[in-house]
Order: sequence, then structure tokens, then C-alpha cells
Amino acid sequence: MVLNKQAETGDPVVKKNLQKPASRRDEQTNHTVALGAFVPVEENGSGKTESLIKPAYHELDEIFKLITSSMRIVDMHYNVLRVNNSMERLSKLPADIHIRKKCFEGFPGEYCHSDMCTLKLIHAGKEVYEKETLKKNAAGKSIPCALNAKPLYDERGHTIAILQEFRDLTEQKRLESIAQAVNTMNNIGYVFSGIRHELGNPINSIKTALSVLDHKLFSMSKETIKDYVDRMLRQIARMEYLLKSMRSFNQYETPTLARVHLNSFMTDIFNLVKTDSQRTHVELVRKLAPTSLYTLADPRALQQVMLNVISNALDAMEHSFNPKLTFETIQHDKIVEIKITDNGCGIHSENLNTIFTPFFTTKKNGTGLGLVIVKNMLTQMGASIEIRSKIDLGTAVSIYLREYQADDAANH
Repeated sequence: MVLNKQAETGDPVVKKNLQKPASRRDEQTNHTVALGAFVPVEENGSGKTESLIKPAYHELDEIFKLITSSMRIVDMHYNVLRVNNSMERLSKLPADIHIRKKCFEGFPGEYCHSDMCTLKLIHAGKEVYEKETLKKNAAGKSIPCALNAKPLYDERGHTIAILQEFRDLTEQKRLESIAQAVNTMNNIGYVFSGIRHELGNPINSIKTALSVLDHKLFSMSKETIKDYVDRMLRQIARMEYLLKSMRSFNQYETPTLARVHLNSFMTDIFNLVKTDSQRTHVELVRKLAPTSLYTLADPRALQQVMLNVISNALDAMEHSFNPKLTFETIQHDKIVEIKITDNGCGIHSENLNTIFTPFFTTKKNGTGLGLVIVKNMLTQMGASIEIRSKIDLGTAVSIYLREYQADDAANH
């Protein structure tokens, strides 16, 4: 049995069947539908049911009111049935006004009237967990929120309402913004220091060579002069390479995301590096997922990422006895993984924490920007990278991308 609604006298009425809430009820009935309808009670004919349920019912209501998270209950027709005290404060709207409005009227947001609407997602059997959204309160202020939602069922397992929880992210976003600004300033200082070092060294070398030529030009042989000129040209080429790498850093700052068939994409990459691998006697191995995998990415940026990772792998296997490069695509829950594994020299464990630091490199002629650019491109696409390595055994680079979902078609 369930407590379904109250008679006009205010006394509880026990019914065997739970009726679907009507589109509009007064606040007291909303109280019953929202909370009491989900409390099972037994009918024993002794009159004890009423005396037992009222205190429990009141206590449940008080708990709901005092929960620190902002909560509301919405039926399947978008009617607000109940809000707690925190929800009133967040929305700047009292409870009695809330329950006279639709959910998208009392606390509107960017996903209202779209396929990302919480009610539509839950009705379609999807989970809504820590979904960031921008809402607007009655004062017109935009509020970033983390949204969680759960379905509420009747005794037959039918969804009759949803419980929404909103967590105000305003303060968190403010602190993140401050931290990002501080981090940006630190990074700018670090980058400028690196640029000064990377450009300063070749400039000093060119300056020294020019000084020698200025003082001894007419007493030097043509071969010696040519040697100095070649030395300066190499230093200029080094600076040009550095500037080219820096240009790549923001080349895909705003990626153009599209649906990418991952196995086809990886086959194209495989064929692209096949010629070089044959020349350097590197064995290429493909282990692609048996099912068709799709991801949401910028194909150009992703290709740039892959070529950079593969270039590092080929360099690492320069002195390997039987160099082998393996390409894999792996499906996880809503995530797809691209894995590139080599059996090269590996990376020292103390360097794994610094390989994404600008200008850090262990290569003789490296700029230390390759992996920085890779990570930046992936971050812009909502992807991530993980590198595992052991000295003299090799390195595995995993790139994690979001699997393309049907909902993405409406947004891209």
C-alpha cells in the first residue's frame, strides 16, 4: 500500500493503487505526491497507520527542506511539485510561486526545450550525473550549476516524476578563474624564459661568428669563411624551426569538431607512415577494434597529434634491434582509445612528470614543444593523453577521445 493523497479533512487516505499526479495541485497535495507517495505503509485496520505515518511524513518533509543541495521534484508534465529551502534561495523564488510554474519557467536554463532536457533524457533511459548547465534565477542572474537527476517510480515501476539536484558552481568557477590566471602568468613567465634561452643561444652563436668575420674577413680562406657562414645558417634554421613549432601551438586553438570513423582514420595514418617505416625497417602492426568506432574530433588536429606521437616513437626506436610500432583502437564505456606502442629506448621515470613542460627535451635537436602542442590540441577537443614507459622496453601512448553519440548530431 502507498500513501497517495489526502482527503479534504487532511487525514491520510490509504489506497491500493497510486494515481498519476494531476497537472496542477495545491502545495499541500504536492507535499504528499512528492514525498508521501513513495513511503510504503501497511493497512492493519487498527488505526495505527495514521499515527505512525504522520510523524514520519513530517520528518521526511523536514529533511527534504533542510538538505543543503538545491532540490526540486518535477512531474512528467514539467510541473514543479516540490522545492526545498536551498532551491528557493538559489532561484530567488519562493516555493508557492515555484509550484504554480513549469520547471522551465521558474528556473530556466540552456537545455530547456532541447533534446538535452533532463526530463527527456531520463524518459529515454539515460543517466544525468554532474551535468554542467547555465541556469537563470528570478533576478535575471546567470548561475553555473552542476545538475544531477534521478527518476521517481510508482509501485509498478513507472516513472512519475524526477528529483533534480542543483549545485551552485559560482564560487568554484571564480576560484578556478583565479587559479587559471595565476597559472597563465606563471606559464607566460616560463615560456618567455624558454624562448629567451632557445633564441638567445643561436643569436649569440651568430653574433660571435659575425664578430670573427668582421675582424678577420680579409685574412681568412674561402673555406674558413664558408664554414662560418654554414654555422650561422644552421643556427638560423634552428630558430626558424622553433618559430614554426610555436606557430603550431595555436594553429587549432578553436577546433572544428566532426564525426570521425576511427578505424578508417587510423588506417589512413598507418598508410601515411608505411613508406618511412619500410625505409627504416620498422615493423608496423595494426590491432583495430572489430566494431565501427566513431569519435568527435577535429580530423586535422588529430592527424597532427598522431604524426607527432609517431615521430617520437620512430626516434625512440632508432637504435632498437627489431623496431616495432603497434597501432590500436579500443572501445571503452563512452570513450574510445587510440594506443601507439613502440619498443624503443623508453623514458626515464623522473622525466615522465616533465615531458609536457614547454622546452623540456632529451633530444639533441628537439624544441621541447612537440608534446606541449599535442596536449594543447587534445585538450581543445575535450580529449586527454596518457604516457607509460619503461627504459629499454618501450613506450605506450594512449589518447582518450569521447565516443560519438547520437546527441552530438544535434549539436554539431
